[in-house]
Amino acid sequence: MTTQAPAVVLRPATSAGGSEEAWQQAWAAGGRTALLPDLTPSPGLVVLESPGLAVLAGLSDAGADRAVLCGSGYGAMVALHLAANHPERVAALVLTTASRVVDRERRGIADAAYGLLPVSRVQQLHGPQRRVLELLDQVRTVDWTPFASRVAVPAVVLLGERDVINKGPSRRLAAVLPGSELVVVPGAREGWVARDPSALVDAAAPFLERLAV
Repeated sequence: MTTQAPAVVLRPATSAGGSEEAWQQAWAAGGRTALLPDLTPSPGLVVLESPGLAVLAGLSDAGADRAVLCGSGYGAMVALHLAANHPERVAALVLTTASRVVDRERRGIADAAYGLLPVSRVQQLHGPQRRVLELLDQVRTVDWTPFASRVAVPAVVLLGERDVINKGPSRRLAAVLPGSELVVVPGAREGWVARDPSALVDAAAPFLERLAV
């Protein structure tokens, strides 16, 4: 019997991502062990490389060669970074975007400029760390397009049927990732992933079963 690859849950940086217990129970019901690394950056440091290395170290500690990366918002950015740079350690990607209503209601010239610049550039301009993390949580085209073409790992993007705020970001992400697919979760509203991790696990199950990972 083939052992299923563990799931690494990579949660958003600035919004609720569901409790560790809820995620472990949800993935256990799907036959997988769940690992939940801490992605909290050190003060003044917001990068993808450091949390990516933490994920790889966690996999090695767990004795796993590969894992299913389940990322939302900032966590999805970390998952995409790992898939582009360490594809041999990634069995599949299960991704959701984490934009919120507050992101559309922001005002001010500085925020408008931040919205048009890659996160790396915002950091160079000494943008506040929380603002940088909020930008990463949006999984913006300006940030992931430069390396999306290098992601050859099978990916599914999950979108709540009633999650209007994430409809555009999720569809754009699925369209740019080579060979990815978009799955719409019936009835799910904004914040559905944090409220009910088991709904995400159930929605991803057919995709992962086809891959046999």
